[in-house]
Amino acid sequence: VPESPLPASDFEEVDVQDEVHRESDVLVERCLHRGRFMIFKKYLSSTMPTHQSLEDQQVYELNLYYKDLQGLRNVVQIEAHFYDPDGNLTFVFPDLGVNMYPRRKPGIVSYMRQLLNGLDALWHKDIVHCNIKGGPKPNAIFDATGRLTIIDFESAVRRHELIDQGQDQESLFCSIQFSHRDPAVQRKSSLCCTRGVGCTAWAEFLRANQVWASSRHL
Repeated sequence: VPESPLPASDFEEVDVQDEVHRESDVLVERCLHRGRFMIFKKYLSSTMPTHQSLEDQQVYELNLYYKDLQGLRNVVQIEAHFYDPDGNLTFVFPDLGVNMYPRRKPGIVSYMRQLLNGLDALWHKDIVHCNIKGGPKPNAIFDATGRLTIIDFESAVRRHELIDQGQDQESLFCSIQFSHRDPAVQRKSSLCCTRGVGCTAWAEFLRANQVWASSRHL
């Protein structure tokens, strides 16, 4: 396990505000730490069959955060990690606030541009996210200031590892399934992303401007 920039003792006094997400294998909490809201993420069991154990998965993801993703624009930055009293390895992230899907063209264009910039930065680091998605639990947060941040790298891999698994270059594109219901502009999308090319935002842009009116596969 990589060394954390902050010691575990820094997180002994933390006020849990609410649960952001809970499943059998992961728990995400919003916490107040020294007057600042932060996100604590704990894996309770392994979520990826490509890793031999939960520890292998956590070490792999931590190395991505600390080595490959450091300083990348539009990509979440880890702040620390520590073991809680129950022995759960906890990842510490900044609280990015509530995701707010844009409804108007300028916002949708900004969303798409930032998503493309983030995916392009990952591509140049040979990192494949593999799980860009929208819906109620998106892996790209568009905050109240109009900034988009790609999050959740538990599925991410290095590009050569995809090829090592037998996926040729033609498979390094994306497929998307989405729905859009006006006027609430609710979205439910699933994107199998490698390079990514911003299909989610582009599809929503076209749907929002009524270029087509029904759900489709691209």
